[in-house]
Amino acid sequence: MEPPSSQRVRTACGVLAGMLILLAFLTIDPAAPGMTAAQVATPATGSGFVGSWRVTPTIGGEAAVALTSFSADGLILTSNRPVQPATPGLPAGTLVQSLGQGSWQATGERTADITFVILQSDLTGIFLGTRTILGSLELEPSGDAWTGTFEVTIADPSGTVVYETTGAVHAIRIAVEPPRAGTPAPATPLAFRDAVEIIGAATIVQRG
Repeated sequence: MEPPSSQRVRTACGVLAGMLILLAFLTIDPAAPGMTAAQVATPATGSGFVGSWRVTPTIGGEAAVALTSFSADGLILTSNRPVQPATPGLPAGTLVQSLGQGSWQATGERTADITFVILQSDLTGIFLGTRTILGSLELEPSGDAWTGTFEVTIADPSGTVVYETTGAVHAIRIAVEPPRAGTPAPATPLAFRDAVEIIGAATIVQRG
């Protein structure tokens, strides 16, 4: 029969081993090999801006419409009306604008700054300069909208500033919506012979 003292030592060793295992589990390095990205990932600051948005910029009481997308790696793309009245200071009555391209950077959990540039030309394709927008945005708690203010600087091809103004902006997230009509049935492939007959019939009708 085992002496009582030996039983007490064995019990104490067992308890100590259990505590060490528990401590190791609680202090495991989250970045240790074998951990998946989903287990260690945490939301990035400002990541709520990532996605596409229906944007309403307002300058001097006049509202416009635009589409803007934020990528997770800091890129911003925006499209406004491609053809619109010229800005004061430019020698054209009508402007043709390119897609706006630039960068965005989080400044807080729900705030960000943006900068993007748009190329401008007249209707004949002559380059008239650039439109640069600087803005500060704040994401609403719902994550489905944001508001902000912005500055616009118009420069001619030499880089000389010809016009500056400011405005406010509001945006609503473009969310995924399922097709309202359901999934359409797959189209039936048109046989080559049928296609030839249809084209031939159309040709006869045109000649008639």
